[in-house]
Amino acid sequence: MPSGKGKYEDFMSKINHAEKILDIIELRELSTPLSKLRKKFLLLQELRLIPRMRSLVEQTIDIALPLLLVFSVSCLEHFLSTCVRKKKLYKMIDDCEFKVGKRLTRKIHEIRIKRNIIIHSPEQRTEKRNLNDFILHQITGYKLNQILKLTPEDVKSDLNTLRKFAEQIALS
Repeated sequence: MPSGKGKYEDFMSKINHAEKILDIIELRELSTPLSKLRKKFLLLQELRLIPRMRSLVEQTIDIALPLLLVFSVSCLEHFLSTCVRKKKLYKMIDDCEFKVGKRLTRKIHEIRIKRNIIIHSPEQRTEKRNLNDFILHQITGYKLNQILKLTPEDVKSDLNTLRKFAEQIALS
């Protein structure tokens, strides 16, 4: 492994933490097991706590998904800074293409661009500069002013892609 072995392990640890946060989605289903505890369930219903709990979980997920993506890409940037001598993230990613291949590099650029949309674009809309970046990296499926919608499945997939990318860099 390169000299950034400790940074790689730190990156992987942070990605694992991000995935654990996604497990909050399972809390949406907590109301089902509560039905077995009839008395407590009736009290929760009477106090209207279940809808409030579900609403809170939904709001937390809506806030957490973009933050998890931003956090994870920032962690990747920090890890790559120990392996590649470039200052810009997109250049670091490009420098790794010969190690990971064009397809994975393109996917990492897509995740990076989504992070940029989250950070820099009002209402998480694809702006002209984002669209140009997608086109530059031959990434399709995005339109001008499109609102970036993230699902837990999308974010899990992106975390897995980031992990795969970092593993291939660390093992080469």
